[in-house]
Amino acid sequence: MGKFIAAFILLFAVVPPDIAQERSAPPKVVPAINEVEAWQQVGEQPYELTWVEREQNPHTLVDFEDMKGWTLQLYDGADGELRRSRQQQMWGQHVCEILYSGTKTKSRVIARPPKPVAIPERFDSIDLWGFGNRWAWENDKTTPPGQVSVLVEDARGREFKIELTDIRWKQWWLIHRRVPAGILAGIAWPARFTGIELSKLGNQQRYFFCDSLAFYTEELKPLTFKPEPRRNLKPFRDQIVGTNTGPGTLPFPTREQTILPTNFEKDFHVTARETGPNRFELCYDGKDATVVYEYRPARGTLSELTAQVNNGTPFEPLTDGGIRFLDTPKDRVAEGEIVSAGLEGGAVRAVFRYGSRLVEYHLQLWQKSLVLDVWCDGGEATQLSFGRISGVSNPKLIIVPYITY
Repeated sequence: MGKFIAAFILLFAVVPPDIAQERSAPPKVVPAINEVEAWQQVGEQPYELTWVEREQNPHTLVDFEDMKGWTLQLYDGADGELRRSRQQQMWGQHVCEILYSGTKTKSRVIARPPKPVAIPERFDSIDLWGFGNRWAWENDKTTPPGQVSVLVEDARGREFKIELTDIRWKQWWLIHRRVPAGILAGIAWPARFTGIELSKLGNQQRYFFCDSLAFYTEELKPLTFKPEPRRNLKPFRDQIVGTNTGPGTLPFPTREQTILPTNFEKDFHVTARETGPNRFELCYDGKDATVVYEYRPARGTLSELTAQVNNGTPFEPLTDGGIRFLDTPKDRVAEGEIVSAGLEGGAVRAVFRYGSRLVEYHLQLWQKSLVLDVWCDGGEATQLSFGRISGVSNPKLIIVPYITY
C-alpha cells in the first residue's frame, strides 16, 4: 500500500492539473511580422484615456513595441498571423495583432516571445488591454467567444495556463484577472512569461489586439466613504442603506412610486377584492377604460394571472413567467404549492413553498399598472422571468430602458 501511495503522489507531482501541457500534435509555427506597412491605417487611443492623460501601468512587462523573433503556434486546425500593428492604438506606438481562425472548438493559437520573459517579482494579478471582435450581449453564431489566456513558466520549467477572459468587446477594455489561489500555490518562484493563448476558435478569420501586459501584486486597501444624504424613500424590505446615513435627504426620486407611468386620466378609482377561495380581483375603473386583473394563486407561476380590458376577452400578460432557482430546469420556471393567500391593505399577498424555499408574491394596482414584488430568502433564487403575453392579437412590445438591467 505504501508503494502504491508513493507512486500516486509522484504521478500527481509530475502532472499538476493547472499546468498547460502540450499533448496535441506538434504545432505549425509562423514568424511574427514586425514591419508595419506604410498603407496600414493608424488608429487613435480611446479619447477617455487621452483626455485625462492616463499613463501606462508601471508594472507593464511586455509593451509589444518590438515583436522581432515572436512566433505564432497553430494547433488543431487553427490558422493565423501575428504582427506588430498600428491599426489600433493604446500605449506607445504599436500593439500586438493576432489574426486567427479555427475549424473546431479545440483549435487554438499561442503567441510566444523569442524567449521567456522574466517577471521581476511575485504577482497575484495580471492586466492586459484587449480589443476584441464581438459583443458579449450579441448571439453571433459566426463568432463564438474565444478564450484569452496567459502562459507562465516557473523555476522548475513547468508551464501554467492562466485564463483571463473570453473575447467580449469590440473596443479597448482592461482585462484584469486575479490569479486563482490553486495556481499561485503550485508556482515555484521566480516565474517567466511564455505566451498568450487564444483558444476555442471554431470560426472563420477574426482578430484580437492587445497591449500592455502587466504582472503585479494587487494592493487592496480598505475602502472608506463619507456619509451621503439619506434616501427620501422608505427602504424596501431588508434593503441596506449603504452610505446614505448622513445629514439631509436626496432630492430624488420625487415620489414613492418612482418610475410608475403617468396616468393622464385623473377621474378613476382602484379596488381590490377577494371573489372566492384563492381568487382575487384588482380593478381600475376610469372614464378612459376599465381594466380588471384576476389572480388565482395555486402553483406560484405568473400564468395564474389574467387581464381584461373594457370587458373584452381575458388574456395572460405573463404566460410561463415565474421564479427560477439554481436547480430549475432550463427554459422553465419553478412550480410550488400555495401556503396562504389574502388581501392586505388593498394588495394581494400570496406565499408559496418550493421544496424548502418560501416565496412571497405581493400584487397591487397603482393607477392602471399592476405592481408585482417577489421575495425569496436564502439566496437560491436566480431569476424572475416575465414570460410572454398570450391570448391577444398583434401584441407590440414596448421596451423600457434599464428595467431589466
